[in-house]
Amino acid sequence: MTIEMSLRRRATRLRLTACLLLFVSVIILLCTYITLPYFMGWVLRSIHEAMISNSDMVFSFAIGTIILGLAAVAYGCVLLSRGASIAIELATQSTGLADALCVAGDRVERLEKMISLLVPETKHFSSAEILSEKERELIVELVKKLK
Repeated sequence: MTIEMSLRRRATRLRLTACLLLFVSVIILLCTYITLPYFMGWVLRSIHEAMISNSDMVFSFAIGTIILGLAAVAYGCVLLSRGASIAIELATQSTGLADALCVAGDRVERLEKMISLLVPETKHFSSAEILSEKERELIVELVKKLK
């Protein structure tokens, strides 16, 4: 198996991971908003019963719990969506690197030019955080040996 095929397979897995994260996020939101009217009715009945006994603390606690619960669900979905966008960025970088390796062929000096042209920049992280200079040099040496 070639490096290009390995990178393309990794990109496919990352795209599937991104789709799964977005699907889970949508399911969580749908379930929250489907069950919200039932839950709100139950809370309002409880509040009404508590208002009969003149307990303002129960009312404040119920409203606070509902707001914090919705905020937690929304924040969880934001985190899942952010993870999905990072996975999509990594997939596009892997695909771009595979294309650069294919276009560069046996010439390693063209590889850097092709990488700068075909590998897109990221928004959420820098490639310097992922690979150190030493790791990049090892990859170039590995490509030289394989080609």
